[in-house]
Amino acid sequence: MSELLLFFIFFTVMALAIKTYRAYRASAWLKGNINVRRQVSFPGSGFQFLRSLIWVVVALLLYGSVSFSPFTENTGPDTETASKGVDILFIIDVSLSMKAVDASPDRITAVKDILLRSLPVLAGNRFGIIVFAGSAFLYSPMTSDISVVSDFIRGLDADMVADRGTNLEEGFVLAGKVLSSDRILRNRLLVVITDGENFKGNPVAPEAEIVFAGIGSEAPIYFRQGGISGYVREDGRLTADRNEKGVIVSKAGHKWLQEQADKMNASYVNLGQGDFGKLLLSKTASMEKNMYTRIMSGRQGTDVWFISLALFIMFFDLIVMELWLKSRLQR
Repeated sequence: MSELLLFFIFFTVMALAIKTYRAYRASAWLKGNINVRRQVSFPGSGFQFLRSLIWVVVALLLYGSVSFSPFTENTGPDTETASKGVDILFIIDVSLSMKAVDASPDRITAVKDILLRSLPVLAGNRFGIIVFAGSAFLYSPMTSDISVVSDFIRGLDADMVADRGTNLEEGFVLAGKVLSSDRILRNRLLVVITDGENFKGNPVAPEAEIVFAGIGSEAPIYFRQGGISGYVREDGRLTADRNEKGVIVSKAGHKWLQEQADKMNASYVNLGQGDFGKLLLSKTASMEKNMYTRIMSGRQGTDVWFISLALFIMFFDLIVMELWLKSRLQR
């Protein structure tokens, strides 16, 4: 942020210095052309310099509002809070089959609703999200802020990974890297949410407690985006008829997911049955807990005053000065 504001100050000074110089040249030219001067009213270089100075002050106020610690006031001592919890890493399937309509309104939306309902009962833990289709990436880093995780969950969609397919192995490989980092604590839970269809590779379980959560049964895939919607055909086209020949029908692989859970000594649950939040709460309750500490600063920022002053000066320059200049030019 400081580098950005420094660039803003430099750019403002240079731009307005050039503008002031051009105003000075124009004023000097008008002084040498009396006939033109009688017909044209042009703001002088002093006026332009004043406006340049105003914008420099605005830039300095914005820079100071975020950069200098003296712009804070001490409202009390720093406080340290401690809590216990588990690091929960979700691996969520966002492949095209998650748009199948055997859940209301489709699988991926149902997953989002279930997770959003489950988060409040899991408060006190930390959460992260990996999404996968043909490839995988870390979508949300670990945080204990439920509102932040909720925003990430609301942004989930079945077209957010460009690589087509359903490669759970990629998701597990990335999960292993995330869990082995020094930002993840010892007691962690891996929650795999998928429809279990069309998998590639041979997923290998990382070192963590694991829960497989399956969703769906058998239904066509319905795609909706930007006013275009329809059931997906094998040739990539959309149709309004779900029973038309060539419409892709997704079949959830609950049996395959159960086999993977048994192989990895993990738990398995069907998301369409029972309370998922309570199930995860029961799982975390039986695990050892990590100790989290958080330090709340006793210093409160007063940068709002500097920002407010900067906005007032900008308003003064853009409105008041422009109106004054316009009234002069109309004389």
